[in-house]
Amino acid sequence: MVAYPKKNVLVVTHGAVMGTLLIHLGFINPDDILPGWITNTAYIILDSDGVDFFVKETYGIMHSNSSS
Repeated sequence: MVAYPKKNVLVVTHGAVMGTLLIHLGFINPDDILPGWITNTAYIILDSDGVDFFVKETYGIMHSNSSS
């Protein structure tokens, strides 16, 4: 993020916002979403080059192409 170069930023939000972000980033296709696909305590770790965001790691995110 340009505002916080070389810093870690924690964002806490609802699963619906997380899901919308993952769809927007192209991490998941809406057709691959399973019921209950974002569990409680799920998280996403993102990297940024200052312009774009990239999914580095997920936990508790279920879809038809994953096992985690």
